[in-house]
Amino acid sequence: TYYPVTSTDVRHYDGMPYATETQMQVNIYVSDPDRIDPVRKRVSSVLLRSGWTRTGRGEAGELDGDSKRFPWFMNFYFYEKEEI
Repeated sequence: TYYPVTSTDVRHYDGMPYATETQMQVNIYVSDPDRIDPVRKRVSSVLLRSGWTRTGRGEAGELDGDSKRFPWFMNFYFYEKEEI
């Protein structure tokens, strides 16, 4: 799953927004923990080629007792010039 976390103006000129950074969190849930790394690499590859950046390879969460799935969370960032 994924969702936009924030969108922040990071540069201003003459009191107007110039550039925005959007943060998106990607959550991977798998029943076999050996699948985390290949899925994580595939997701990263697609987003990095599309102009997103990341701050690391993500982090593991706790095994969900109800679904019996292992989570992995990654944050990606997109920097773009604001068109006004």
